[in-house]
Amino acid sequence: MSPDTTGGKAYSLLRKTLEQSGKIGVAKIIIRSKEQLAVVRVYKDTLVMETIHFPDEVRSTADVPNIPSEETVVQKELDTALLLVDQLTTAFTPEKYTDEYRTALMELIEEKKAGNNTVSVSDKQPLPDNVTDLMSALQASLDKTGKKKKPTTRKKKVAKTS
Repeated sequence: MSPDTTGGKAYSLLRKTLEQSGKIGVAKIIIRSKEQLAVVRVYKDTLVMETIHFPDEVRSTADVPNIPSEETVVQKELDTALLLVDQLTTAFTPEKYTDEYRTALMELIEEKKAGNNTVSVSDKQPLPDNVTDLMSALQASLDKTGKKKKPTTRKKKVAKTS
């Protein structure tokens, strides 16, 4: 958010107050004739506004279907999953992410403006069915990352002689 031409002082005051207090602002806004809740917070010396939901719009966790009960997780599966997460962890760079739908839509609009009659067919691969073997899926993901797990060495047992 930015101030209009005369609101610079109020903007700076709100930004500095939120920053020093460590708090956020809560606001009601109208988007497409629907009232919404929003939070106003400081981010990199600017005020940003993010929409949030009213409490009655948030489903109770008790109402969420198909949540599995506490299942026994095998330690080897957990270790493999943690290793995969570690290998795939990188610094977050927002510039790396793009709105592919918007890009495709803009390209289609430009083609239409140029007088081309275009028809598009999705080339996306279908998603696989439910994965039943979790260890195989985790191992395949680890293999795909290209990083190898450090081999573990075991101490050899020395036979005692009497």
